[in-house]
Amino acid sequence: MAPSSRLSLVIVLTFSVSPKNKIGGKKTMAELQDKTLNCRDCQKEFVFTIGEQEFYREKGFENEPKDCADCRKAKKQARRDNWNRKDR
Repeated sequence: MAPSSRLSLVIVLTFSVSPKNKIGGKKTMAELQDKTLNCRDCQKEFVFTIGEQEFYREKGFENEPKDCADCRKAKKQARRDNWNRKDR
């Protein structure tokens, strides 16, 4: 009986994921900190929280928010109101 020979091939892939965007740069999520930003519409300060930064990073957004939550909500409502008026 002839000895059987087996050829095994093992491929090891190593990589690291580090989003290269403006939000947090190359920082890990543990290194992020809350940021205080100014709203471009009402000029009030608002906090861009660690959780929001993580969400933006996961979604691939490259820019920080420009508007506070209240102004974003008002703009969204204005778009809805305008859209509803067009249907009439």
